[in-house]
Order: sequence, then structure tokens, then C-alpha cells
Amino acid sequence: MTPAFLAAKNGNLDIFKMLHEHGADIEGVSCSIGGNQDLEPIHIAAKSGNALIVMYIVNKSPNMAKLCQIQITQTMSTPLHLTAYDGHTECAITLLDSGAPLLFKNKYGDTVFHIAIRHGHLDYVR
Repeated sequence: MTPAFLAAKNGNLDIFKMLHEHGADIEGVSCSIGGNQDLEPIHIAAKSGNALIVMYIVNKSPNMAKLCQIQITQTMSTPLHLTAYDGHTECAITLLDSGAPLLFKNKYGDTVFHIAIRHGHLDYVR
């Protein structure tokens, strides 16, 4: 895991920006965590609920909508799916405003609503 991935995971926006400004890739680069081998910084930030880092990544991307649709190979989950597990509403709104597909289904046939409901995140579903 690179320093940029650690900053995305831990919500260290200032460090994440500094690393990016000094050449760290924040898009098109992946790392392995658990069984997932192709997580990008946007996946890590979305899963961790780091909305400011998600916003920074999408604002720096030349193609926000495409970035928001990047799927993890193992589960076919997008960054938006990952926000639903822990009810990270602010991250979800940022991704939706950037073109993330709301009703996209992952490998298991789940939309973000299925995931949020399964994990008891009523505010997220609203």
C-alpha cells in the first residue's frame, strides 16, 4: 500500500494533496487489501467515509463519471457500493453528483440500496 493509499484510508487530506502535488498517482493505480486486488484510492476513501478525499479525487479526474464507475473485479462493486456498507452519505452524495450510477448492480445483484438496507442505514437510503 502506497502512502497515498494510506492517506486516503485514514482521511489525511493535506497529506493526500501533498503526495498528489509531488507526483503520486491518485487514479489508474491499484492496491490489494484482503481479497480485493484492484482497489483504487477512490475505493479506499469511499469505503472509509473520507468525503473530502473522494471530492478531491473526482475534482482532479479528467473523467469523473468514468472514475465513479470503476468496479472491483472480485465483487463488481463501485465506489458508491462501498459507501453503503457503513452509511457514508456524504461520500455517496459526492459520487452521485459526479456521475456515479445509482442503480448499478454488483456481482451479487445488489444496488447501493440493498447494501444500505441490509446494514441498517436508514439515513443513507433516504
